[in-house]
Amino acid sequence: MEASLFCAGALAGASIQAMSNMWRAVALGLWIISDTALSVIFLSYPSIYDMGRDPYPLWQFPVLGIFMILLMNIIVALLLYTYMQTFNPYHRWNL
Repeated sequence: MEASLFCAGALAGASIQAMSNMWRAVALGLWIISDTALSVIFLSYPSIYDMGRDPYPLWQFPVLGIFMILLMNIIVALLLYTYMQTFNPYHRWNL
C-alpha cells in the first residue's frame, strides 16, 4: 500500500507542470480538504486506524494530526507568499 501511495504522489507531482493554473488551484484545494479531513479523523477518532498489530501506539495519531495541520498550513502560506511575490507590481522596483 505504501508503494502505491508513493507512486501516485510521484506521478501527480510529475504531471503538475503540464497543468493549467486553474487545475493547480483545484489540486491544491482537494489536497487541503483531504488532508484536513484525515487530520480531523486522527484527532477525533484515532481508534479507527488502530489495527491491533500496529507498531505505533494509539496516542501518536492525534500528534500526527496536529503535525499534519501545521505542515499543511506552512506549505500553503509559502505557496501564497510566492504567488503574491510573483504578481506584486512593486516587487520589480524594490520599493
